[in-house]
Amino acid sequence: MHGIIGAANTVSMIDPVSNVAHHTVTGVEGGYILDIAAGEGAGWGIGSNAETVTPLFRFDPATGELEQFDTAIGTNDIATGGGYVWVVGTGFGEDGSATGGVGRFDPSSSATEFFPVGEEPENVLFAFDSVWVGDPLGGEGATLHRLDPSNGQPIASIPVGDRYAGVMGLYAGAGFLWASTDNGLFVIEPENNSIAGEGDPPSQALLFP
Repeated sequence: MHGIIGAANTVSMIDPVSNVAHHTVTGVEGGYILDIAAGEGAGWGIGSNAETVTPLFRFDPATGELEQFDTAIGTNDIATGGGYVWVVGTGFGEDGSATGGVGRFDPSSSATEFFPVGEEPENVLFAFDSVWVGDPLGGEGATLHRLDPSNGQPIASIPVGDRYAGVMGLYAGAGFLWASTDNGLFVIEPENNSIAGEGDPPSQALLFP
């Protein structure tokens, strides 16, 4: 189990049996860790360091050793699944262009492939063998995009209300995909990408056993 504690540039791994923090990760000089995820044999983080605003951090769960990679993506959120690490945000081209989308980082090769999607995507989740990207500022309104993880191609784009400036909480549980937005809580049926129900947005994050 991983958790950010103390300073914004440290991460500690917490033993859920003893509730003791160990292998505190340091070494993010001149930057910070914005968010973390666990999977694909390691802990992962996004944020910035002294050299770039587009790093991806890898934490070795056995030793706490820190590695850093440059994804060329200014990241807003991170997820793991399907053998990859997924980061969503703004991709920066060599010509200085900036495009919203999701990056697929391959831990075996340290290579990142970028797939444009949405206008200003904020959130990413891997669930139901797909990549889900939340785009609150979509051109046609707030939109939840479902992508094929093998090639980044769109499977479905699901409208979830009006455009808004903020984040979209994405959760998987009880056989559904849940999108918490400023417009409400949307329950998505992954079998056909339809909205199975709607409700008031939760005041806190959703948790499923």
